[in-house]
Amino acid sequence: MKQYEFLEGTLYSAEDLMEYYDSEERMRKDLDRLIAGGRVTVVADGLYATVNPVTGDIYSSRYEIAQALFPGSYCAYHTALEYYGLTTQIFKDVQIACREPVKPVSVRGLDYAGVVVDYEDGVDSIVNCSPLRITDKERTLVDCMDRMDLCGGLNELKLAVYLYTGSDEEKLLKHLRHYNDGLLYKKAGYLFSRYKVDRINCGFRISSLSSGFFDVCRQNMSKTDDILADSWKGPCVYNEEWKLYVPAE
Repeated sequence: MKQYEFLEGTLYSAEDLMEYYDSEERMRKDLDRLIAGGRVTVVADGLYATVNPVTGDIYSSRYEIAQALFPGSYCAYHTALEYYGLTTQIFKDVQIACREPVKPVSVRGLDYAGVVVDYEDGVDSIVNCSPLRITDKERTLVDCMDRMDLCGGLNELKLAVYLYTGSDEEKLLKHLRHYNDGLLYKKAGYLFSRYKVDRINCGFRISSLSSGFFDVCRQNMSKTDDILADSWKGPCVYNEEWKLYVPAE
């Protein structure tokens, strides 16, 4: 083994390091030596990272740390919006979707917390410095429409829809079908028709989502009057097309 070969990686546990050693004692001695020399730092209990000698920081991102802290989980909600550049704010909360409850943990000034979700579709696996699992853009938007409290509120969600440049309506509809919620179809129909603009032609706002997408939203939306965001405290107006009380803008 080349000395300290594991330093070519960026994030690893003590169990990972044992692949390079024939005894835990030797591994611990080398690890302590590297930490003392500033080449490795402790990220969390049992989790270590290689230090960038130029910047003095670690190579791994908050998203990759989240994956290492909670194996089998994936980044979601506002954290996923941040990853895709669909927001102008970066929160100190890092949101993880997982099958079982997890204990929140604070690491390097960030608060990592889990949301129990029993739905695995629409999760992409990405390999950067370390493995990462994260909801795709379409699922992220639908998830955030369902839980606006986990995406920073209505204004953050409107901005995310506006910045979204995709047009994979099949993915959007698949995630809407999973939730099978009449209010969620209504929210999606209104928000995408109101804020997603791919181009403007002769003064008309043109979206790459087809009329068929909005027809499906109308067919499945709830028939009663609803409010777009319960947490909204400002004045509202009634949108007849989607039977929604929306912020007066």
